[in-house]
Amino acid sequence: GRGLCIITWIYVYTYLNVKYCYFCFVTAHFWLSWLSPGSCPSPLRVPFAKISAEDETLNFYPVDVTVRYICRLGHENITDQLPTSTCRDNLTWSEVPKLCQRKSCGIPANPEHGKVITNEYLLGTRAEVVCNRGYRLKGASRHVFCSLRGAEVAWTQIPACQAVSCPPPPAIPDGKHNGTGTEEFLYHSVVTYTCDPGLRLVGNESLRCTTENGISGTWSGSPPECRGEPCWIITLLLRSFSCCAVN
Repeated sequence: GRGLCIITWIYVYTYLNVKYCYFCFVTAHFWLSWLSPGSCPSPLRVPFAKISAEDETLNFYPVDVTVRYICRLGHENITDQLPTSTCRDNLTWSEVPKLCQRKSCGIPANPEHGKVITNEYLLGTRAEVVCNRGYRLKGASRHVFCSLRGAEVAWTQIPACQAVSCPPPPAIPDGKHNGTGTEEFLYHSVVTYTCDPGLRLVGNESLRCTTENGISGTWSGSPPECRGEPCWIITLLLRSFSCCAVN
């Protein structure tokens, strides 16, 4: 046994020469290693695969033992072989080959009046949703993610792009616009102004709903005014009438 071997080594060291002492030491070391070969620590943890249930329950991993790995959810095996790792002589594990790759969510669908910006489509990818000018995101987040959905992967719900709206167009004295009764004035909406009979329109006849910051709408200009005819025209008309009456 181990104790007998150590005692033999001490005895030989005392009464024999160094050559035999060295031989006996090696023999003792061999028997100690054979009786207690040691164990690797728990197998390596990797993000793309998990240890098989059978191998994970083991309490002892001697040299040359091999454990198998299974691809994690959201990953797929790119070969016909399972990833494995072997306990080496120095009681460390060999590297786990990366045979499992992330699954792809595919190219995301663009929302109406917007687009999804990304160059990657694999599990864990974050993509940004950008709306066209005059439209803004409906919702708090402007990002979508390629994430697990059961055993498969899919993009999270893509937010919609909705048109920005303008406040009601300003009213003008002695005139009106054709948007009366309209509940909402969306981006690119146009309203047209007219004056009461006998008055003429001065300024912009039409206003368009636009946006400067992409979040809220604003009208394209100042509203027009409705004015009467200039006094000099009235005076000229009165003089002409008086002249005709005298003649």
